[in-house]
Amino acid sequence: MSNRYHVALFSLAVLFLGFAPEAAHSQNQVELTPVKDNTLFESTGGDLSNGAGPHLYTGKTNGGQIRRALIAFDVAGALPADAQIESVTLTMHASNANPTSGARSTSLHKVLADWGEAASNAGSPGGRGAVAQTGDATWLHRLFSSEPWDAPGGDFDDNPSAAATVNAIGDYTWSTADMADDVRDWLERPDENFGWIILGDEGDNGTAKRFDSRESSTGPVLAITFSTATATEEEALPADFRLAQNYPNPFNPTTTIAYALPAARHVRLRVFDMLGREVAILTDAFRAPGAHEVVFDAEGLPGGIYLYRLEAGDFSQTRTLTLLK
Repeated sequence: MSNRYHVALFSLAVLFLGFAPEAAHSQNQVELTPVKDNTLFESTGGDLSNGAGPHLYTGKTNGGQIRRALIAFDVAGALPADAQIESVTLTMHASNANPTSGARSTSLHKVLADWGEAASNAGSPGGRGAVAQTGDATWLHRLFSSEPWDAPGGDFDDNPSAAATVNAIGDYTWSTADMADDVRDWLERPDENFGWIILGDEGDNGTAKRFDSRESSTGPVLAITFSTATATEEEALPADFRLAQNYPNPFNPTTTIAYALPAARHVRLRVFDMLGREVAILTDAFRAPGAHEVVFDAEGLPGGIYLYRLEAGDFSQTRTLTLLK
């Protein structure tokens, strides 16, 4: 079953929650350089790395060795806690590319476990890697040689946060809404900020690409555009978390659910039947403080009484709604 929903205007929030958000924001941009980066070199021994080297590597060599780059930024240390992320752009300089490989997709994936950068340095060109030092990330280890990955080649989300086509030497950028969601998560939960792993085309031999690392003068840069609430807006924010009664109620097949957040939180808004079975996820994402609305489309569900629950940090509230058929 596909549950359709969208974020609506704030009119019902004003009516049911009793306040109107202001529009005043202060927009800012920061440019971050990585706090660590490294390359995983496919090897049976898992003892190759390049923590302090000037380059990062992706794709597959002519000899069939896969290489994957790791990169991480200190988001929480650079942004205010109440920053509202609007967009992010990662820029990397490709300093070498196999001339016969052509244009190849290069994707970013959110890393799911911590990893290290130590003193290994393969120099330049450096594509074979160097002997890993204690604390380096390798093909088999998050932290050489005591902490292994759950899977060789790194633990990461299979779904890419972004992809771009990389061809010849030059600058390349990645910028998507999913990347912005990653940065929001890292701002909210810095202890889960393990950065991105960068995957090249691993299907064919000879697809290798080389990028400059943070040890280079043309290393990666993450530009983050964000806004912060002005004093006027902060005064207009609600005093507490609130979940409004859906409107209209009873309904068929759509209804609007409004809620208020006095502070930014990761929000989960879900619908359950009376047996406690989850039938829809309306929101499961980081949300800024203020008034929010979600439209619940119950097309395909049988008529009856359902529960909808808001979870935001330690706050949880449940209400009932009635679907007419």
